[in-house]
Amino acid sequence: MVLPGHPANKNFTPPEGTSQPKCDTCLAKSLCGPSCGYPQCAWCMCSQDPCSPGGSGCGVVCRANHDLDVHLANVNSLDLTPFQVAQTPADKFLLPRYIPKVIPSGGFPLGISLPKWTYGMSYHTLTNRQDVIVDRAWATHLRDMFPPGSQLILDFFSPDTIVDPIWHLYSKHGLRSFWDQAVFKNFDGIITVNHSIYMDDPMMQRWISLKRTFISAQEIYDAGHNVIPMLCWSSELELQRAIEAIAGQMENVNTIAVQLHMIDIDRVAALKYNIETLAKYLKPMPWRIIVNGLTSAWAIKELRNVFDGDSRFTFMNTNAWMSAVKLNVANELKTDYFHRTIDRYTNWGNGVDLPKDVVD
Repeated sequence: MVLPGHPANKNFTPPEGTSQPKCDTCLAKSLCGPSCGYPQCAWCMCSQDPCSPGGSGCGVVCRANHDLDVHLANVNSLDLTPFQVAQTPADKFLLPRYIPKVIPSGGFPLGISLPKWTYGMSYHTLTNRQDVIVDRAWATHLRDMFPPGSQLILDFFSPDTIVDPIWHLYSKHGLRSFWDQAVFKNFDGIITVNHSIYMDDPMMQRWISLKRTFISAQEIYDAGHNVIPMLCWSSELELQRAIEAIAGQMENVNTIAVQLHMIDIDRVAALKYNIETLAKYLKPMPWRIIVNGLTSAWAIKELRNVFDGDSRFTFMNTNAWMSAVKLNVANELKTDYFHRTIDRYTNWGNGVDLPKDVVD
């Protein structure tokens, strides 16, 4: 997914004693290509004051850390090939055409009666604090809030301030792995951590974010969960590398996820570009695709048109939930609206009741 850039520190000077990337020794030279070189490789992409050499005051290895060696030490290499996972077979992990994302709040006291269905939710709805693991008492018993037979899918399409600390959070709380938390046993599928790749990130940061996303896939699988790899990219080269790495697990992977929520840019143009680029590489692949973020009928039609009416997509967003809970009506009417919105997105996903023309 192409995201807008960080506010860059254009006047960055690396602190003394830290390893500013150098073209002659940079491990990513073969990947960066002609874009490699200072100031394009300026390591600090943060608008805040530079962090201390070798690490940040918050204990998180992030874009504000100027020491390249620290970042590389955390991912070992930029190679994606060690990725080895398996998924629950597709016939035992059925997906509807539309997955409503919900926001749990200790028992859903918002008046909506939930049907037996597949539901999604984002990590930041389970914890809004970046310095702690999931600590809300009700989160451990999350499945009890849903009708028997429902499926739950967790994603990490959350703010970077919530996602980035995950990298080191487990050690602070004495866990062998972040994924050992009991809350994750509630989920039938976990989409890999979204380590965002921004268009104006230096190339090395893009490769490291991509590698961290794949490391999270391995960790989720190793902890015994059904992992759903996510495509994380800002250029076709990154998309190619990610697809090739997943394709190496073709026999074991039947479902992937993509993020198509556009922010702070020309949303229509960016969305069309991303859809066309995804189609270029994903059409030959047999995977089911969970699409997060598409909300409008024209965007769903655009995706279906570019993929020649392909029916392997599952659409996931918060619209059904948020639009229903905001209604100032009786609970029965909220529930009816929620159910009807699920039906509407299901129809759109099946190519029914879509607008005749794609509207920009």
